[in-house]
Amino acid sequence: PSATLFIDGKDTEMEISDFLNVSLPTGASYELSAQVVNGGDKYMSETIEVSDDDDVVSFTFEEHEDVLATAISEEVAIDFIESFRVQFEQAVNTINFDLISDYFIEGSQQYKDYKQFIIDHKEFGAYHYNFSANEYKDFTVVDLNKAILTTFETFVYESSDDGNFLYEREKEYTIVYNAGKQNYEIETINILDTKKTKQ
Repeated sequence: PSATLFIDGKDTEMEISDFLNVSLPTGASYELSAQVVNGGDKYMSETIEVSDDDDVVSFTFEEHEDVLATAISEEVAIDFIESFRVQFEQAVNTINFDLISDYFIEGSQQYKDYKQFIIDHKEFGAYHYNFSANEYKDFTVVDLNKAILTTFETFVYESSDDGNFLYEREKEYTIVYNAGKQNYEIETINILDTKKTKQ
């Protein structure tokens, strides 16, 4: 379902996804709420106060949690990224981007970057990636069809040319729900921090 934004109690006739591209005046604050239409029924979220300092806006429908059934789900998002990591390990070890292409928005910059990353491995000597820990630290709903999943991941990179290294990384996955395809896709992957240790 789509969600219409209300500011200070007034209908903006703007969807929440459109509001993400609007800059609030410095020092301004507003009371926001959202209205979801689902099967002909209308539901209002709780009212929240936001300012120009807020990067993420999240609405809660306490009495009607079922309205968000087709939106981003934390449990499904985690399973999605877990599956991506399994396939990514195999893709980079076998130089086969097709194994992970469907996880990205086709043609997006992230799609192109990961495709090139895997192709570049054709020039490497003998190597192997061993993915180990995948910990899920935080989940933030951006709007009904987008969320950010923060992870802590570790893997060992073994190389005949460079030796072996343990990588520890914190990442942010921006995940979107594609209503047309009825599946999740990765919009961006942002590496927040990396620790590299020689083995």
